[in-house]
Amino acid sequence: MSIGHTARENLLLYGASPPIFSLGQQHRLIAILPFPGYNADVTENSYRQTIAASDRILCVEPVRRMAALAARDRYMIDRSSRLIAVYDEHSRIHSGTWRALCYARKKQLGIRQIRWMEYL
Repeated sequence: MSIGHTARENLLLYGASPPIFSLGQQHRLIAILPFPGYNADVTENSYRQTIAASDRILCVEPVRRMAALAARDRYMIDRSSRLIAVYDEHSRIHSGTWRALCYARKKQLGIRQIRWMEYL
Protein backbone atom coordinates (compact mmCIF):
# COMPACT_ATOMS: atom_id res chain seq x y z
CA MET A 1 0.00 0.00 0.00
CA SER A 2 1.37 3.40 -0.93
CA ILE A 3 0.05 6.71 0.29
CA GLY A 4 1.59 9.76 -1.33
CA HIS A 5 2.05 13.05 0.45
CA THR A 6 3.51 16.45 -0.32
CA ALA A 7 6.43 18.16 1.39
CA ARG A 8 4.00 20.23 3.48
CA GLU A 9 2.13 17.25 4.86
CA ASN A 10 3.06 15.18 7.87
CA LEU A 11 2.09 11.55 7.80
CA LEU A 12 1.55 9.95 11.19
CA LEU A 13 1.94 6.19 11.47
CA TYR A 14 0.19 5.11 14.64
CA GLY A 15 0.34 1.62 15.99
CA ALA A 16 4.06 1.35 15.27
CA SER A 17 6.39 0.86 18.21
CA PRO A 18 7.10 3.69 18.82
CA PRO A 19 4.72 5.88 16.81
CA ILE A 20 6.72 7.65 14.11
CA PHE A 21 6.41 10.54 11.69
CA SER A 22 7.49 10.51 8.08
CA LEU A 23 7.99 14.19 7.32
CA GLY A 24 7.36 15.20 3.75
CA GLN A 25 9.62 14.32 0.86
CA GLN A 26 12.71 14.15 3.08
CA HIS A 27 11.45 11.07 4.90
CA ARG A 28 13.19 11.82 8.15
CA LEU A 29 12.33 9.32 10.86
CA ILE A 30 11.40 10.95 14.15
CA ALA A 31 10.57 8.77 17.15
CA ILE A 32 8.12 10.57 19.44
CA LEU A 33 8.24 9.23 22.97
CA PRO A 34 5.97 10.29 25.84
CA PHE A 35 8.93 10.74 28.23
CA PRO A 36 12.67 9.92 28.46
CA GLY A 37 13.35 6.24 28.99
CA TYR A 38 9.95 5.12 27.67
CA ASN A 39 10.15 1.38 26.93
CA ALA A 40 13.86 1.35 27.77
CA ASP A 41 13.54 -2.23 28.97
CA VAL A 42 11.99 -3.52 25.72
CA THR A 43 14.22 -6.14 24.14
CA GLU A 44 12.27 -6.51 20.89
CA ASN A 45 14.67 -5.96 17.99
CA SER A 46 12.22 -4.07 15.76
CA TYR A 47 11.61 -1.49 18.51
CA ARG A 48 15.32 -1.02 19.19
CA GLN A 49 16.04 -0.81 15.44
CA THR A 50 13.37 1.86 14.98
CA ILE A 51 14.86 3.94 17.78
CA ALA A 52 18.41 3.42 16.47
CA ALA A 53 17.37 4.38 12.91
CA SER A 54 15.61 7.56 14.03
CA ASP A 55 17.05 10.84 12.83
CA ARG A 56 15.64 12.45 15.94
CA ILE A 57 14.08 11.29 19.21
CA LEU A 58 11.64 13.71 20.75
CA CYS A 59 10.18 13.38 24.26
CA VAL A 60 6.88 15.21 24.78
CA GLU A 61 7.04 15.28 28.60
CA PRO A 62 10.17 15.68 30.75
CA VAL A 63 9.16 13.04 33.34
CA ARG A 64 7.36 9.70 33.47
CA ARG A 65 3.60 9.99 34.03
CA MET A 66 0.56 8.25 32.59
CA ALA A 67 -0.86 11.45 31.07
CA ALA A 68 2.29 11.66 28.93
CA LEU A 69 1.00 8.88 26.67
CA ALA A 70 -2.12 10.86 25.71
CA ALA A 71 -0.04 14.06 25.47
CA ARG A 72 2.28 12.31 22.99
CA ASP A 73 -0.66 11.19 20.87
CA ARG A 74 -2.21 14.68 20.80
CA TYR A 75 1.20 16.19 19.99
CA MET A 76 1.60 13.93 16.96
CA ILE A 77 -1.96 14.35 15.70
CA ASP A 78 -1.87 18.14 16.10
CA ARG A 79 1.17 18.20 13.81
CA SER A 80 -0.08 15.74 11.19
CA SER A 81 -2.34 15.91 8.20
CA ARG A 82 -2.88 12.16 7.84
CA LEU A 83 -3.08 9.20 10.18
CA ILE A 84 -2.53 5.52 9.51
CA ALA A 85 -3.87 3.51 12.44
CA VAL A 86 -3.89 -0.24 13.00
CA TYR A 87 -7.04 -0.68 15.05
CA ASP A 88 -10.21 -2.74 14.76
CA GLU A 89 -13.43 -1.76 16.53
CA HIS A 90 -14.39 -5.44 16.73
CA SER A 91 -11.56 -5.97 19.22
CA ARG A 92 -13.63 -4.00 21.76
CA ILE A 93 -10.48 -2.60 23.30
CA HIS A 94 -10.54 1.12 24.03
CA SER A 95 -6.80 1.54 23.97
CA GLY A 96 -4.53 4.51 23.40
CA THR A 97 -4.76 3.77 19.68
CA TRP A 98 -8.56 3.99 19.88
CA ARG A 99 -8.36 7.32 21.75
CA ALA A 100 -5.85 8.67 19.22
CA LEU A 101 -8.11 7.60 16.36
CA CYS A 102 -11.09 9.38 17.97
CA TYR A 103 -9.00 12.53 18.45
CA ALA A 104 -7.80 12.40 14.82
CA ARG A 105 -11.41 12.12 13.63
CA LYS A 106 -12.34 15.13 15.76
CA LYS A 107 -9.45 17.07 14.19
CA GLN A 108 -10.61 15.88 10.74
CA LEU A 109 -7.30 14.34 9.71
CA GLY A 110 -7.16 12.16 6.64
CA ILE A 111 -7.32 8.66 8.12
CA ARG A 112 -6.37 5.24 6.76
CA GLN A 113 -7.50 2.69 9.29
CA ILE A 114 -6.28 -0.88 9.02
CA ARG A 115 -8.74 -3.23 10.67
CA TRP A 116 -6.44 -6.05 11.59
CA MET A 117 -9.19 -8.55 12.53
CA GLU A 118 -10.20 -8.71 8.85
CA TYR A 119 -6.89 -10.47 8.17
CA LEU A 120 -7.30 -13.28 10.73
